[in-house]
Amino acid sequence: MKKIALLLAVGTSLFVSAQDDLINKVAGNYSQKAGFLFTPMINLERMEVKDQGSSGTCWSYAGASFLESEMIRMGKQPVDLAEIYTARNTYVEKAKQYVRFHGNFRLW
Repeated sequence: MKKIALLLAVGTSLFVSAQDDLINKVAGNYSQKAGFLFTPMINLERMEVKDQGSSGTCWSYAGASFLESEMIRMGKQPVDLAEIYTARNTYVEKAKQYVRFHGNFRLW
């Protein structure tokens, strides 16, 4: 038991000192001091990011965002689509299929 404790203590001290060496090497790095400067090559307009919370309908938010961005890209009037409307109607259709197949249909 003492050997295991000793090996654990030595291993931990080596691990901690290795991290210090890595931090010291990066501290003198030129790129850390200068920072990064990104030059936008293409600046696409978009709608604001919406919070889906814990609804589990990321597919609906992604699809609506894609359609909204495409409207802006094509030069048309931007439209704010209701993401949950698509999800609700999809779940209604899945419920109909579930009843139609007597429960032998997966909802998710």
